[in-house]
Amino acid sequence: HYQKAIGAYNQSLSIAEELDDRKGMGQAYAKLGKCQVSLCKYQSAMKVLGKAKVLAPELHHQVLGEVCSSLGTCYLHTFEIEKAIRQHEQHKTIAEKMGNLHGVSVAYNNIANCYIFQGEYQKAILLQQQGAAISEQLGHTSEVRLSFGSIGAIYLSQGDLENAIKMYEHQKRMSEEADDMVQQ
Repeated sequence: HYQKAIGAYNQSLSIAEELDDRKGMGQAYAKLGKCQVSLCKYQSAMKVLGKAKVLAPELHHQVLGEVCSSLGTCYLHTFEIEKAIRQHEQHKTIAEKMGNLHGVSVAYNNIANCYIFQGEYQKAILLQQQGAAISEQLGHTSEVRLSFGSIGAIYLSQGDLENAIKMYEHQKRMSEEADDMVQQ
């Protein structure tokens, strides 16, 4: 499916280039980059997303936020952690300006993942908790459960079994509550 999407986005890009439609070019580059990230082709994704970012003044803020998030993911997977943090922080700033709480929550969780790579576990836990609080406020219980699982994994990696178990039990309770609601 990604290859078909890439073909369609390349076609959109060609049309936008012919029309000198900078906004259309930026959107096509952004979508091509996201496809490359999904295919784990991080180097090519960074090139395409970099082109989208050059066209940033033409892009809607949400698209620019997604470009920053995707670039952050690329940098994380290529072990350029500081660059990843900067991109995810830009995404968070854009999402905050737009009032996009879901985007803010996603950015917190992505920044937390960067700090995990750096071994800064307490920062990562704090950021995961901030992301979970926003997700809970939005009623996104599946994202809250994921945050608790991530926090549990951090505690487990530090050998803190007591707190890891607390997080996993909380995650399990939330899952059971969600299952009960579905069955009703």
